[in-house]
Amino acid sequence: LVEACKAKALLRTCFATMLMSLTAAVWQGPSVSGDVGYNVATVVRIITHATGKHAHIVVFPELFLSGYGLDTDQLHQRALRPNSTEMEAIGRAAKKGCIAVAVGYPERGEDGEVFNSCAVWNCHGKLVQSYRKVNLWGSWEAATFARGDPTSLRAQDVAIRDGCTLKLGVLICFDLEFPEPSRCLALDGATVLVAPTALGMGAVESIPKSIVPTRAAENQTFVLYSNLEGPQEKETDPPFCGSSAIIGPTGREIARAPVVSDGGGVLLLGQLDIGGAEYATSVARNPYLQDVRDRLKDGFYAQYTRARY
Repeated sequence: LVEACKAKALLRTCFATMLMSLTAAVWQGPSVSGDVGYNVATVVRIITHATGKHAHIVVFPELFLSGYGLDTDQLHQRALRPNSTEMEAIGRAAKKGCIAVAVGYPERGEDGEVFNSCAVWNCHGKLVQSYRKVNLWGSWEAATFARGDPTSLRAQDVAIRDGCTLKLGVLICFDLEFPEPSRCLALDGATVLVAPTALGMGAVESIPKSIVPTRAAENQTFVLYSNLEGPQEKETDPPFCGSSAIIGPTGREIARAPVVSDGGGVLLLGQLDIGGAEYATSVARNPYLQDVRDRLKDGFYAQYTRARY
């Protein structure tokens, strides 16, 4: 009987990981720079809203808990430890709603350094990951944040409702604009990539509709892309360009937000058929990941992965 139960549990885990349908939610909206308490309350409110829509996971933008429009000193003053009361409040909301949650925030590290991080809670309210951004954008981020270490790019098992487990990879904004981080996570087994973002208008505003679908297609993963919207605090900085999205493993748009929503925020919802027909057809036609593994094994990319760096 014990062995039968073990076999049943293993079968259920395999099935939940490889073939399941779930509802994903992506929040696009403004956060109030400097007001951590207000932003935490917003997260809890949106978690409740997403739960009412039967979502299994909800994703929030980059540095949502602090706001992006702060100088280095202001941001460091608002950095949170993963076990802070603010973070625990979000964990309780995740547990109450039985929903996985990913939120961008400034993390206070073990030695006092500050990271641009994304916290991930499973549906039981357990903090399972605090991903630290690897590719810091521009001189301000480089001067403000410590860089995540190479072990950051690992896919995580995240429990979601109905006894299923999601293989999740986390990237933050600029990370997604390089092909290598997404590929690392996909090769590590990630079926869904979450990408909290704070992207402004201007020359880069095409990224949500060009690079993001490309990352999904070339890695045959779903991408949950959550951007801020609206004006920034400094009038000289461009407004955030919105355009958050849920993208399928062929690069197809499942859901797309406008640049600015009506009412100061929008909750995108989309159905993810993990291991379903869209994924199977994509892999059968273009087995990108298997071909990459084979070529790496054969040493074809050695000059790219080693000698050039």
